Amino acid sequence: MAGASDPQSHTPQTPDSGAAGDQSTVDVESAHPVAVAEGFEGAEGLAGSVPSVHADAVARLVEAQAALAEALAAIPVGLLSDTEAVKALSTVEAIGRNVDAARVNTATDVDRRARVLGREGLAWRMGCRGPWDVLTRVTRVSAREVKRRIKLGDAVLPRRAGLAMLPPLFPVVGAALAAGDIGVEAAELITTGLGAVSHRAVPAEVEVAERALVATAAGWITPETEILAGAGVPAAADLIRGMVMQWQAILDPDGMLPQEDLFEAKSNIGFGQLKNGLYPVKGGVTPEPVRDDEHPL
Repeated sequence: MAGASDPQSHTPQTPDSGAAGDQSTVDVESAHPVAVAEGFEGAEGLAGSVPSVHADAVARLVEAQAALAEALAAIPVGLLSDTEAVKALSTVEAIGRNVDAARVNTATDVDRRARVLGREGLAWRMGCRGPWDVLTRVTRVSAREVKRRIKLGDAVLPRRAGLAMLPPLFPVVGAALAAGDIGVEAAELITTGLGAVSHRAVPAEVEVAERALVATAAGWITPETEILAGAGVPAAADLIRGMVMQWQAILDPDGMLPQEDLFEAKSNIGFGQLKNGLYPVKGGVTPEPVRDDEHPL
């Protein structure tokens, strides 16, 4: 999070969107030409950056990528014994959890850097129009996936407020995710589920729920899980989804009833992506109330 910007307001912009969402750092026409280098567009604008004292960590990461790619390509799928096949599946999944956690962390970090405005900002230097442009170009994933990663990162990573750093909203989830003990799916279920009721629940009880859910997902034995059947065995995401709903009912027994007005049907209209030369129109309208004198006979 850079400065006082809202980490949740990640709204992709189009050339017609103007200053909507305060995302744009510079109009695309005024940006310097984009080059393709180092595997992604805009790398030319980063040339000449002063290396940090941690540059060797990135170099080791590049070396590890090559070694890992070689090891993964060498798996003789279909030729292993049952035991070896299951072990390979488990190992690859464990590697994937570590990689997914790093994806969330690095995407959130770059998103916050790209929110710095002006010619010194990361987005302008890369010839991009804002954080979403930077991230989708470098990662080659959809805006939807970028939003998913940043939303989770904002929930599990420390947050900046001016010159101060605030603790993560869900530190236990963040620690377990970084360690590879839980996956992105379980982390999203826990942070989204507890986040929906946290403003109406006792903070200490939300912390208990977070610890219990993470311990269940990771297979940890803790005071919150030691009395449960299956303690110490990692739970699948589908089970975590059900447990999150149970905790929501405990933390917020009144549910959404006091806020039913928020769910009242409202007229809306939206446009889909361009297809076959047309923008599909989606939406709905509420019926207008009928006066007594308008009722049919």
